[in-house]
Amino acid sequence: MKKLLVLGSNFGSTEIVKRAKERDIYTIVTDYYDKSKSNAKMFCDECWDISITETEKLAEECIKQGVDAVICGVSEFSSEMTFKLCDRLGLPKYCSWESWEYARNKRKFKDLCIKNSVPVAFDYFINDINDEEIINAIEFPVVVKPVDCGGNVGVSICDDVDELKKAFVKAQEVTSHKETIICERKLEGEEFAAIYALAEGEASLISLFAMHCKDGEPTNCYSLDVTVTGKLEDYLKQIDPHIKKVFKEAGFKEGLVWIEVMTDKNQHMHVLETGYRLPGGMIPYTFERVCGFNAIDWYIDCFMGIKHRKEDLPVPQNAEYSKYGVSYLIWNNKPGIIKEIKGLDFIEKKFEKKEDFLVDFIRKPGYDLPPYSLMGEIMFVTDSKQDTVDVLNIINNSIGVFGLDGEDVMIHFDNYYKIA
Repeated sequence: MKKLLVLGSNFGSTEIVKRAKERDIYTIVTDYYDKSKSNAKMFCDECWDISITETEKLAEECIKQGVDAVICGVSEFSSEMTFKLCDRLGLPKYCSWESWEYARNKRKFKDLCIKNSVPVAFDYFINDINDEEIINAIEFPVVVKPVDCGGNVGVSICDDVDELKKAFVKAQEVTSHKETIICERKLEGEEFAAIYALAEGEASLISLFAMHCKDGEPTNCYSLDVTVTGKLEDYLKQIDPHIKKVFKEAGFKEGLVWIEVMTDKNQHMHVLETGYRLPGGMIPYTFERVCGFNAIDWYIDCFMGIKHRKEDLPVPQNAEYSKYGVSYLIWNNKPGIIKEIKGLDFIEKKFEKKEDFLVDFIRKPGYDLPPYSLMGEIMFVTDSKQDTVDVLNIINNSIGVFGLDGEDVMIHFDNYYKIA
């Protein structure tokens, strides 16, 4: 029996463990958390209490225990730790460090998009934040972000010069590339993402999906991912052929890759960034029911050393899917310690016979929440928009995340008009 080590218990790890076990793979989960606070440890065959950052210690244990492969969930940081451990042990991985740099460095990726005629937001190149001539030429609003951080870390939306200067300080505090801060025109429109399967350097579009935020909350807190968009035709014309050239030049050859896309006021699409890993919204966990492609198996294969051929790629999406794959991302809009999470047991029992209904809640009572952090995700598949709304209503009326003051800090997405 093959042995698979899963680094951490971030989003998607539990489902990887469950699927690996279905494939008769012995699963081990490692992190420094107690089993009660590490979701994936509750389902694996064996638990280690070694931090994912202790590469040498993990390598020694892997050699001792005969581990055949190493993998992780959706985390960018965990992905880097996984690649390092794979290299240390000589185990398979889908990504070279050269190609990974394009996914980690937003500036490098954006420059590659420009080179290959992929539309991106207009840049303001600022060498000195106090240079009045440069600053006076900026048309607000703009987005300021570090080149090497994920999960909205260090990102600011600025409406004036004072906010811009504060944003540069904020971005420089979290980046390893203080000399390169992106300042770009803020796009005003809808946001989407596209995920591709890769094999032998060829890319096939699995799904374009919409990313919706709740009205009145920050636009970068996406509460609902949905595989029906109403914008597929535009995407296939404006982005798809060009972004495939970017993937080739970046060296994205195997595995899964995704990009975020946003429309402007004229409905023209612009690419924002890329991720050479599973996306944070966990929408791929719905793909098998939506379009017949098991993205999790594909991802596991890449670390198990199972090579895919071009002929194995899924047929690229060329029409809107009839089923709605949905990932409901549960955010908090206020900081504080979680006192109680209500309703999870109720909805899990209510939908226990629905095989594509998944709950992945990584935050537990006692956790100290920063403002606007992702606490959990709920994935499901429906046959129509109305069915989707019905399920969302049940979730919204059942679940709450309560702080010490008894206030529900969960963002309840209910702007159903946004769903195509």
